[in-house]
Amino acid sequence: MSEVKITENISDIINKLRKEANIEKIEKSVVNKGLSLIKKQTKTNLRASFPAAFRRSPLYIDTMSEGVRSSLDVHAYGVLGKVHVMGKKSAGSGTFRLRFFEGGTKDRYRKNGAFSGHIDPMHFFSDAVSQTEGQVDTEMEKEFEKQIDKIIKN
Repeated sequence: MSEVKITENISDIINKLRKEANIEKIEKSVVNKGLSLIKKQTKTNLRASFPAAFRRSPLYIDTMSEGVRSSLDVHAYGVLGKVHVMGKKSAGSGTFRLRFFEGGTKDRYRKNGAFSGHIDPMHFFSDAVSQTEGQVDTEMEKEFEKQIDKIIKN
């Protein structure tokens, strides 16, 4: 049987982290970094495929691009982050339309049987998620290291 001991330097760092680190703050910072990358790429893709989403309509109080949303939920087991294109809930908001441009709509017909069209899916959100897949992990790791270094240097 052999014993493995933590060196004094590592032990000091661990004790410092226990005393000074606000783990929830670090988790939020790390998750937020990943969310911001996906959100930024989604808006880039949206601008490329649907530039009108960044212009105001007189019918609504905001632009459709404001429907790209992110949120953080703190749970007992950690921090969970979400990015979505479902829009806002506020009255007068036109951001709900964004979900139809992401996934498309089926063919629509009027009561008299006349074809009234459909919306082709643009997949700007799903493309953004797949484009940033590897980058999100590396950026979150960098952010974690940055937060730990900040604590250790203090």
